[in-house]
Amino acid sequence: MTIFTGTKHKHCDIVAVKVIVEETGGKVTDLFGNEQRYDESIKGDVISNLKLHDEVVETIKKYIIEE
Repeated sequence: MTIFTGTKHKHCDIVAVKVIVEETGGKVTDLFGNEQRYDESIKGDVISNLKLHDEVVETIKKYIIEE
């Protein structure tokens, strides 16, 4: 599992990681469980297996306010 807090101005290329992780049965979303956008600044990401993903996102939501 990986948690990345994000970056501004699209300086993070996470698209390749998303493809690889999802093809192997994992899940990639922004920090709030939303589908990640790649045409704007990255709102962080959570990369994990399906067993942990929702639990991790719910824990993050307790500590970070979505903008």
